[in-house]
Formats: sequence, C-alpha cells, structure tokens
Amino acid sequence: MFWNNYNYFLSGSAFHTVSEGLGELSGQTVNYPTGVGSSSTAPTTTSSAATTCSANYKWGIASFSGPGETFIANEGNEAKNVNNEIVENVMGREGADPNGEYDIWNDDTGGGNCWGANSSNSTFAPGNGKVPLSQIYPVCPQAEIAYAAAKSINLAAGLQIRRPPPKPANPTTILGYAGSSPPQNQQCTWVRRVASHPAFQKFSRSKSRRSPGK
Repeated sequence: MFWNNYNYFLSGSAFHTVSEGLGELSGQTVNYPTGVGSSSTAPTTTSSAATTCSANYKWGIASFSGPGETFIANEGNEAKNVNNEIVENVMGREGADPNGEYDIWNDDTGGGNCWGANSSNSTFAPGNGKVPLSQIYPVCPQAEIAYAAAKSINLAAGLQIRRPPPKPANPTTILGYAGSSPPQNQQCTWVRRVASHPAFQKFSRSKSRRSPGK
C-alpha cells in the first residue's frame, strides 16, 4: 500500500472514478478519500496485517464508519466500523518514504476494533485530544461486539465530524475531508514529507495533471 496519491477527481486525470460518492451529509456529497494507502469504509471483521504502507500523502491506513445516526451519510445505518484488527504493518519504509499526516487513522466509531505490533515509529491521529489514544486505538485482542450494538457516529474525539457540520469542510475529520468541495481539493491538505520518493522494486508512479479547482 504505497504511492496511493492519484487524484482522479482532477479534470486532466487519465483515470476517473465511476462512483457517485459514498453518501451525502447536509446536502454535500461524501466521496472516497484519496491520498490514503488503505481506506476501509465500515469494515466488519477484517484484518489489515503484515503490509508495507508508505508514501501516502494523507494517511497510511484509515478506518471509519458511514454514519446513519444524527448526521446521515449512509441510509439504513449499515456501514459500521466493527471487529477489525490492524496489526503487524510496517509504516514509511523506516523513514525513507513516510506517510503524510499520520500512519494510522481511526474515527473512534463502532467497536471491537484493535491495533497491535505495527512498526514502532507509527503515528496515530489524535483528534481533538479529549479522548486518549489508548481508547481510540485499543491494543489487541479485544472482545467482539454485536453489530447492532455499535454506534456509527462519535463526536467525542473530533475525528469523524465536528458539530455543527463544517462549512467549508474541516479536513482534519473524515467527513470533512471526504466531503471536500470540489472533491479534487482533497489534495490541498496532503502532506509530502520527502522531496522525491526513493525507488521501490520496479514500480513506477502515475501522475494526475492540473491543479485542484481546475
């Protein structure tokens, strides 16, 4: 999971998304987040394990719910972040090609999720600082919870959304970032930590053209 920074929302991009968005929030389309190595929208009982995750300009591995309560971005409330393990991942190629804002990002919704044995230099999105990291990213193992008991919205940590829904979007939250308007402006908050990516095996990168807003 590396170099995942292609902005397919740009008009000059050779490739474009066929998605019409993940949902809506206050009339604004919420799109799939770009600049993220592994972005799991409402994963349920899955595992992200033993991968190399580097050079993604927003986040390395992100997990989050699509809220169906209070702020409706997922009708039916069937998109909850529940019973997942994020373990044994190697971040940033030991500093040679780091991820952008954070290596690991979670919106503190759902439940039964856990993190463990990821590389020692991994960085974790802290939110507003009101909720301890140990609560947002509990260590493995954790007891599984019933899907119906999980909440798809959590405002406490300030990672999912900040009330009232921000206008313009607050890119420090998942719904603010994914709801950027126009969507190509997601890349305006990317963080590039090295001037040039070091070579990795025989891979080459595709580049999107033109600047956000065009």
